[in-house]
Amino acid sequence: MIIKIRGGIMKASGLCTLLFFALAAFCQLSTKEQASQPYIINISAVKPTFKLGARIELKVQKTNISSHDINGSANYAGGTIVGYHCDLRDSTGAVVQKKERMNPSGPPIPAELSARLLVLKPNESVVYNTFACKDFDINQPGEYTVQLYEQINGNNSDEVVKSNIITITIVAPENKEPEEDKKNAGNKLPTANPPSGNDIPK
Repeated sequence: MIIKIRGGIMKASGLCTLLFFALAAFCQLSTKEQASQPYIINISAVKPTFKLGARIELKVQKTNISSHDINGSANYAGGTIVGYHCDLRDSTGAVVQKKERMNPSGPPIPAELSARLLVLKPNESVVYNTFACKDFDINQPGEYTVQLYEQINGNNSDEVVKSNIITITIVAPENKEPEEDKKNAGNKLPTANPPSGNDIPK
């Protein structure tokens, strides 16, 4: 490309062509990015603190930011939405590892299954409750960060939508004094089933 300047006027048809193609490429990239992320995910904890060993319950808001309808359905297994992955980190930023299965080669533990079918139109949102990060080994109280992400086209896709990052606090469970437990146990009446007709002595 040669740019000639005559009488203070720049003749740059080649430069204009270059700018045109650069703008077209930028628009194409923006369109591709928008198409690869048709929705956004926002999460929040149902409460600020959870006891050690308790399940972490989150609210998940999914919003369609595309110009077409998308799938807003949710499949549950044991109270957890299938397809959401958890990035759980401690207060130092270290990744919390998953628990080791007692029998890795055995069949998965059966869970109650349910589903909610929904189509989200552009700019529509839906809010779900879900238990999250249940497979992670949270063995110490403290602050943890949680981020959920979902693969757009299933588990074989490299394109993911990530949620915002929130902080939750894990606290140690309250321990009752032994004397109090003993006192409470003494106040409880024993329960027993009445004998059946065959058990009544004659």
